[in-house]
Amino acid sequence: KLYVKILIIICILLTIGFLYWYFCIKNEKYFNEPLFHPHYDIRYYKQTLSISEIQVKLKDMFTILTKFLTKFNVKCWLLFGTLLGYYRDGDMIPWDDDIDVGILFNDLNNLPQKYDIDGKYMWDRNPDARPCYHDSNNIVIARLICMETGVFIDIFGQCINRDKVMSSGGDIWDKNDIFPLIQTVFLDNIVYVPQNTKQVLLDVYKNLD
Repeated sequence: KLYVKILIIICILLTIGFLYWYFCIKNEKYFNEPLFHPHYDIRYYKQTLSISEIQVKLKDMFTILTKFLTKFNVKCWLLFGTLLGYYRDGDMIPWDDDIDVGILFNDLNNLPQKYDIDGKYMWDRNPDARPCYHDSNNIVIARLICMETGVFIDIFGQCINRDKVMSSGGDIWDKNDIFPLIQTVFLDNIVYVPQNTKQVLLDVYKNLD
């Protein structure tokens, strides 16, 4: 009986801890996702889509994003799994369900905080994000979000600090591995990749096999 009581107390404490994390600590994030569906923005999530449906939507959104950034004369470059897909196959990784890009903080701060695109997509930027500062709750600095599905493209802020490029995601790269950016085509859109794509990927994934 004592064992059962102890087990019940432990379960109650764990439940209280989880609820505190979910409703208090987690909500310190600027962007939030459904608990079991991390690649949808919680404000617009309605139902879970298949990977193929998500990728069709993401490819359309990537065109919207590049046009939006061109309007403000801002460059973005591919990062993380998106960059890996470009490096390997010139396309998205078959199981990838988001797109990651980097934008310099100086450029991000010149973009609107919120911008409705055709009533279908929302550009949303965290106005409290600080350059050269890693906040584990807010590694994503901005998003382009599909308001019909909650599918999004993540934007990571990039800060130049002497000979390093510091990402809001916590990664740090040699400046000469990132710049000058190389113009290329990805998903039928003009975009940029780091000068030394392979090394940038190795810094993140250690092994590209």
